[in-house]
Amino acid sequence: MRVFSIFLFCLLSSLSYAQEKPFGDAVAECAAKYQLPIDSPKLQEVFSACEKEVERSRRQVNPDTLSLVETFEKCLAENAKRFDDRLSPASEIAQAAAAECQFKWFSVLKSSSTPPSEWNTRMDEYPSKAVRDAALRAVLLNRRAAVSESRPKNVGK
Repeated sequence: MRVFSIFLFCLLSSLSYAQEKPFGDAVAECAAKYQLPIDSPKLQEVFSACEKEVERSRRQVNPDTLSLVETFEKCLAENAKRFDDRLSPASEIAQAAAAECQFKWFSVLKSSSTPPSEWNTRMDEYPSKAVRDAALRAVLLNRRAAVSESRPKNVGK
């Protein structure tokens, strides 16, 4: 019976430990990704960056991120309207709108829980499929609104 209770205690403690790694272990795991030798002069910089990365990843969603996303989407809509000549393919207009809003997207990344080590990668991949889709949606919504406005309204007879 005593062996069973010890086993149960170990199992429960390991389950509670598995929920979230201690801060130091998470930082060490992050630093291990860089595969620097122990005597590297950049090791302290890596640990500092990893501490910030782990700290950010444990935070809740920043409320400012939501407003920055709204600002980004508004930028896409405004530029879709500005660039749309109604003749060019919607995908080309969307690409131009996305290019104009690149720095607003970078602000979204910086305010989110995305670790700094991924910012450059995500910006190099800009616009991502999600951003292209959002820009295309803005162009199509703008075109739909323009068609609705150009239709004659039924005036009372």
